[in-house]
Amino acid sequence: MSSPHSTLRSSPATEFTDEELARGLVAGDEVSGRGISPLVGAGAHAGPALTGDAKEAEDVTQQVFLGVWRGRGGFRPERGTIGGWIVGITRRTIADALSARTRRLHLVAAAGASLTLAEPVVAKPEAVLDRVLVLRELAQLPRPSGGCWG
Repeated sequence: MSSPHSTLRSSPATEFTDEELARGLVAGDEVSGRGISPLVGAGAHAGPALTGDAKEAEDVTQQVFLGVWRGRGGFRPERGTIGGWIVGITRRTIADALSARTRRLHLVAAAGASLTLAEPVVAKPEAVLDRVLVLRELAQLPRPSGGCWG
């Protein structure tokens, strides 16, 4: 666990302590917002292992960034470090993604189970026999001459 005075490097030219990063983030400073990238990125490395899907892990990482930015007013330094706060957001976001995936799988399974299968292409033998008999009887009918049939 890092101390509140540890240094976070967001780019070669910019360094933030955890306190500076937290103050800037809560104030809405975009430079500080970019400074959270290494913290969020650290959790993102575990994303594919936890979600089982690299694409879903990318989505989770984006959701964590949004969650941190939108919830920045709720960060309380007296309750822990900014890194710990971001880890908490990451854990909840991954749990939400896994729950959503489970719900989708259940919906797909339920939809598949409720579908009725169409009649098979090969009809029942009785239906084929009926069709042959009807066609044979229709062929024996006289051709219409004039009248209604033209």
